[in-house]
Amino acid sequence: MSFDLHTHTTASDGTLSASELVHLAKNKGLKGIAITDHDTVGGIEEALEAGAKLKITVLPGIEISCIYKGEEIHILGYLLDWKNKILLKKLLKLKMEREERARKIISRLMELGCYLDYDEIQQIAEGGVVGRPHIATALMDKGYVDSQEEAFNEFLEKGSKAYFPRKKLPLIAALALLKRAKAVSVLAHPGKINSDALIEPIISKGFEGIEVYHPSHNTGQIQSLGKLCKDKGLIPTGGTDFHGQRRDIDLGNITVGSNIIELLLKKKGELYV
Repeated sequence: MSFDLHTHTTASDGTLSASELVHLAKNKGLKGIAITDHDTVGGIEEALEAGAKLKITVLPGIEISCIYKGEEIHILGYLLDWKNKILLKKLLKLKMEREERARKIISRLMELGCYLDYDEIQQIAEGGVVGRPHIATALMDKGYVDSQEEAFNEFLEKGSKAYFPRKKLPLIAALALLKRAKAVSVLAHPGKINSDALIEPIISKGFEGIEVYHPSHNTGQIQSLGKLCKDKGLIPTGGTDFHGQRRDIDLGNITVGSNIIELLLKKKGELYV
């Protein structure tokens, strides 16, 4: 039985609603998916309801961005208590900071002659938090760029004309937040970390797993990360990092078996008896 443990909905920067994503998983013949939107649990309830109707397993999750020694790190939190009040309060603050950043970017773009309307971009976000992919889509729709790649290279990537940094939680604070929400913490796509030497110090801070299987990982990285999991007694997870039309990989192209779900559930039980 196959599970895609890294997916995004319109609650963050995906192009499918939570229910549409679950229906797609059903059509793909998947046993289940994890909903792991960026810094929000907004899509989980809808996904759980759709999963119950379609008999598709839906794991509540989240992907939290944080910082460690100047490096951006992402944490996947699985099986979390997504109604935890402390978690929701912190996520609301992160949402407000994301919105403030988006408004700064749009203001800078206006100064550069790219006339965008925040309300229109909110419609592109379909109720989710406005982020750079939504702004890139608006730039394309208005004809200022020909592709998302051009939008990021020209305006939205670090060092470009309209880039503003986003506030991120320190790694330890992010892990503590997930612990309060009784989540199983997994290091997301470590192959994207600029220094391999940082991976072991990072996982020593309190991770239960590593995302071994990810579209950005090559064969050598998969092998080394798998060995690291075995050596450290960590859970090897994987998924497509599916965003819908904004990425060129299909849901279910990278999956793990039911044995990994069992390990996550067991770890959850060990951590939060």
